[in-house]
Amino acid sequence: MQDVVVRTDAGKLASISVAYGAFGVLFTWLGATVADDVVVAILCYVVAVVALLGIIHNMRELMHPRVLFKADSEGVTDYSKEDDIVSLPWANIERIDLKAANNEALMLDVVGFKTLDEIDGISKEQRQMLEQNDGRGYFALELSGMWVSRKRIEQAFDDISVLAARYNPSIVCTGFQDSLATHSKRGRERLERQQRRREREVRERLAEEGASMGGGDEE
Repeated sequence: MQDVVVRTDAGKLASISVAYGAFGVLFTWLGATVADDVVVAILCYVVAVVALLGIIHNMRELMHPRVLFKADSEGVTDYSKEDDIVSLPWANIERIDLKAANNEALMLDVVGFKTLDEIDGISKEQRQMLEQNDGRGYFALELSGMWVSRKRIEQAFDDISVLAARYNPSIVCTGFQDSLATHSKRGRERLERQQRRREREVRERLAEEGASMGGGDEE
């Protein structure tokens, strides 16, 4: 299986920019025609300027697309924060979860740890705290659905789950679960069936990849 790479989502950024533009136009109109107080008018114009800055930021992202998240044979790396890039090897990853970011978007969380010798720039107090926690510092790598489409987030989760099963089968991979479903027996049973189906699909994909690799070797 190839590396899982999630890049800047042009469609998502474009839709967000359109929303920003609508807000900018609305608050400009409110400030110019409706607001009867100077302070209120200024606040409307400030909101419009913020929306414009958001559009400019998104256009820059579209012109210079970048990798946000990557999973390969070494592990998972979160590039979403350019000044705080974090990588976790498969052996140190404990959970991979697909969660709700809001009513429309999902988020992908990868939870794992680094040992004392893998963490740089920590204070004496932080080192003592880590030593009390078996020398482990926990990290949560997050791919936010605010900037990546729901479909792409779901596909990334499925693909990363396959890599996790290959390189560290002990990793717990939990797909999106509607919190309302957990309040009823029928809902919990449905979630359990969904989880079993995902696990079966992961096994089937691994088997298919193993068979294709075996066939390639015979040739």
